[in-house]
Amino acid sequence: MNFIEKFFPFLTKLPKKSGQKKVFRKKYKKLDILTIGSAVRDITLYTSDGSIFVHMENGREQEVFAFPYGGKISVDDGFFTLGGGAANAAVSMSKLGLRVGAYTRLGDDFIGEEIMHDLNKHGVDVSGMERTPGEHSPVSFIIASKEKKDHVVFAYRGS
Repeated sequence: MNFIEKFFPFLTKLPKKSGQKKVFRKKYKKLDILTIGSAVRDITLYTSDGSIFVHMENGREQEVFAFPYGGKISVDDGFFTLGGGAANAAVSMSKLGLRVGAYTRLGDDFIGEEIMHDLNKHGVDVSGMERTPGEHSPVSFIIASKEKKDHVVFAYRGS
């Protein structure tokens, strides 16, 4: 009995009425782990230009990562990486030697292609991923302070 049969028996006992459900069951039965959730393209930019200060709002102190309004901010370093709960878990478990698949929805854009390529490169089965025509894939834009390693995330959830 594999992991999916043990902990997610509903995936192996789907009704046989629909041909699509038969394919789903057959496709994932060969895996040790199936991750379900998000897969995101993370774009992380490190800068020394931002200022972190304490701002009072509704009687509470909150740290704020700020930049001059209308300014042009220099970037010290940047990375395009894979992110999202399902993607991160799938890659980690694949590196441990498990047979892993990721089930998530992506747009039919180049970012979705990149995400699938990255997962596949790490040994994750992407054959069950859904692509939504006309939709954009999820992207997170992360601005990080180079010195303090604090950051702000702008997340586009996408399809």
